[in-house]
Order: sequence, then structure tokens, then C-alpha cells
Amino acid sequence: MKDIHIRVANHQASFVRKLLKQFDFVEIEEEVDAKEKVLANLKQAFKDGNLAKQGKLKTRPVREFLGEI
Repeated sequence: MKDIHIRVANHQASFVRKLLKQFDFVEIEEEVDAKEKVLANLKQAFKDGNLAKQGKLKTRPVREFLGEI
């Protein structure tokens, strides 16, 4: 299956969603609020940071990380 992302005006989103659901070969993912996504990522980052401080998460030197960029 191939992913296709479509941007639609807010007032037309419901119509387009209903239209696409009519096709049996189309799967529609529920939309995730950008703010919720950012907060979830920050929460995970803090958890990872705490685990790294406790030595429970393997880390690598900053120079090694930056060398890959």
C-alpha cells in the first residue's frame, strides 16, 4: 500500500473524509493534533533523559552523533 497525504481546507475535511471512506481500497488514519504530538514527543524525551541519567538507556558521545549529521 502507498501513503498519500492530502491537505484540505478545514471546512471541507469532513466531506473529503466521507468521500474517501466510500472506496474499499482506501484506509484513513485518524488525525493527530500537532500540539498533542509535540507534547507526547517531549514527554518521551524527558523519560529517555531520565533513563540515560540512571544508566538504564544506552547513549553515545555527542561528537559521534554530530559526526553522522
